Amino acid sequence: MGGIGVVIRNGDETVIGAYVGRRLGLVCPFIVEASAAICSILLAQQMGFYNVENEGDALGVIKKIQEKEADMSPIGVLIEEARVRKSLQFCKFTHIGRLGNMVAHMLAKHGLELEEDRFWMEDCPDFVKDFILNDFSVLS
Repeated sequence: MGGIGVVIRNGDETVIGAYVGRRLGLVCPFIVEASAAICSILLAQQMGFYNVENEGDALGVIKKIQEKEADMSPIGVLIEEARVRKSLQFCKFTHIGRLGNMVAHMLAKHGLELEEDRFWMEDCPDFVKDFILNDFSVLS
């Protein structure tokens, strides 16, 4: 089982949306991270954003999404889905260190405890608000 956490921020780094979910049967961290990348694209699209920068700390997944050639690895199908979805808008993926991605990790950890996915618009859960300040200071 894997937890997924996604944070949507505007250009001022203000959180404008968040998502947590649990994926049963996912034990490979690369599959969980690739699924989170797809969720981030979908969430941005659902919120009406089509000029998006996705940050993640799974360097291997980020590199695979950025590459052009077919991915024949076990996560290749997910990588291809992320590539197709990102081509529908201006969307780039960049690597960020884990310390700059703690909000998403705390959300993903919380997602493991949930029975159903949750979404916040123009807000986020209280338990991650301290981590938002930390992420921002690491990014600055």
